[in-house]
Amino acid sequence: MQPRTVNLYKVDDTGKKTLIAYTTSAVDQNGSFTLSKFTLNKGDKLVIGYVTPRTNKSLTDKDTILQQAFPTEQFSNEIIVKGKQVTVTFNMNGVSDDENQDIKVEKDSSFNKDSLTLPTPTMKTGYSFKEWNTQADGKGTVVTADTIFDTDTTVYAIGEKIKLPNPTNIKAETRTDDKTKSQETIITGKATPGATVTIKDNLGNEIGTGVANDAGNFEIKTTSPLAEATKVSVEATKGGESSDAVEATVEQNNFQKGNPLIQPASPTAVTAVTIKASDGTNNSTTVTGKAAAGETVTVKDSSGNEIGTGVVGEDGTFTITTNKPIAENERIQVVVTKDDAESEPTEAVVTAKTEPTNPTEVTAKTLPDGNSDSTIVAGKGKAGEVVTVKNDAGKVIGTGKVSDDGTFSIKTDEVIEPGKQVSVITTNDGMDSIPVPVTVSGETITSIEQSAKAAVDNLTYLNNAQKQSAKDAIDSANTVDEITTAKNNAVSTDTNMKDLSEDTKLAADKTQDPYLNADLDKKQAYDKAVEEAQKLLNKETGTSVGADKDPAEVARIKQAVDDAYDALNGNSSLDDAKQKAKDAVDKNYTNLNDKQKETAAGNPAARIARVIALIGNCVK
Repeated sequence: MQPRTVNLYKVDDTGKKTLIAYTTSAVDQNGSFTLSKFTLNKGDKLVIGYVTPRTNKSLTDKDTILQQAFPTEQFSNEIIVKGKQVTVTFNMNGVSDDENQDIKVEKDSSFNKDSLTLPTPTMKTGYSFKEWNTQADGKGTVVTADTIFDTDTTVYAIGEKIKLPNPTNIKAETRTDDKTKSQETIITGKATPGATVTIKDNLGNEIGTGVANDAGNFEIKTTSPLAEATKVSVEATKGGESSDAVEATVEQNNFQKGNPLIQPASPTAVTAVTIKASDGTNNSTTVTGKAAAGETVTVKDSSGNEIGTGVVGEDGTFTITTNKPIAENERIQVVVTKDDAESEPTEAVVTAKTEPTNPTEVTAKTLPDGNSDSTIVAGKGKAGEVVTVKNDAGKVIGTGKVSDDGTFSIKTDEVIEPGKQVSVITTNDGMDSIPVPVTVSGETITSIEQSAKAAVDNLTYLNNAQKQSAKDAIDSANTVDEITTAKNNAVSTDTNMKDLSEDTKLAADKTQDPYLNADLDKKQAYDKAVEEAQKLLNKETGTSVGADKDPAEVARIKQAVDDAYDALNGNSSLDDAKQKAKDAVDKNYTNLNDKQKETAAGNPAARIARVIALIGNCVK
């Protein structure tokens, strides 16, 4: 609930409050209010009182009625009346990437008096902060925390370029070779290591440049010899920072070529490594190190004999192969030369590394491994050497070590398809062997599945449903054994289908016995067995019996046909009829002669029936 009444009090030094203004209706829904018609002086102390009625209880409640009549007043913190303020704008003036900043200060006051802090800008690279100034060129009044501001003011950041230390120990000499009488002017001295040193003549023209080495020394030959007493200036620059230009006077000096003004710095980071063959034979020795670009490098053995030379590259490094291999633990010396002056030697002890043996008898085979595939790379090498396998894109796909028996076997991180290549490398002492390529052999679960399904497609006697069922079983298989089982089921089913299709009992002649005179139930059993078999043999509409689960199911259907056929009793029924007819003739028809009896007995049942009927007619 917003305050209903706002009171403004002036507070004296004893803490007594005197009401000087109030409002009861101008407090909006955001709690804002305006008080007016009173006079204040700088330094006056004020507090604001807030009176808020309470309506959170029933008005029948005695306490609430009292609170409504006499609500509690709450007071703000003490407020000190300030004088009129002015704005000080701090302009970064291009020497800082900070944003310009406005700060309010009391009129006729300073930052120190108002307990404010004067900003310190973050300067751009190569600059340091000098001061705030009322003019952008730094020629106005310097602004400090004690500066009094009586109006809105803009002040500017003034920066100074950071300077490198000035070059020292500068010496400028025009040297005359007392043999050839040729001249050259050399400027030497010390500066910040890595700094570019520029030489200018007395007219400001550049006449030579160079770089101070790691020790800070520089030696620069001018573009042409200078006369004695000529003035030159020397300035160093690095990382956007510059030194002051230091003046030097050219002196004259006679010398024999080979006596330069300063000796080259000794080479650093010198190493000497002898590479041994896998059989222990020393093959070659390589010496590396650092020195000034362009200097000549000489390698000497422990007896002082020169065994290799070279030149320092532009990157300040050198690599030299000696003219003979140096034994492990032997000492060598390396010196650099410039203008025929030789540095102090740097000594190094020869270390040795042994080349790896090339891997041999390497094979790579991809085979199913459970329900997935894996590629195994195997071969021979030297015990303890690291073996790395890479795919045809050069990616590392497996690592291992040669075991104590000189063999290795590595399962790669990824399966490689048969027919693709991998390469095998052995490593020893940080050196790699020649990569040995090998083509991956073997087969994958996918290729085995494809081969099995192709075999099913080539089976002759399966109907379409049986083939599809067999291929579905192959697709559902998770292991090679399951694939093989599914294929073998299809092959066995095909054999049984062949036997069924070639079964002679499948097509009995129904106009003759044993079918013709067989009992009706036996005929029906046979017809049903044949119907089931014919349905199965139909390529287009036949069911998938046997191909996906039990090949013997087809054999059982064939056996049902054979059993039904063998149960047909047409022949035995005929023999019974003949015997009964003969007995009837012998018993009832004594008037027939033997020839007639024999004829009647030897005829089929139908004829016997006709004979009996004929005899009956005769007897009548």
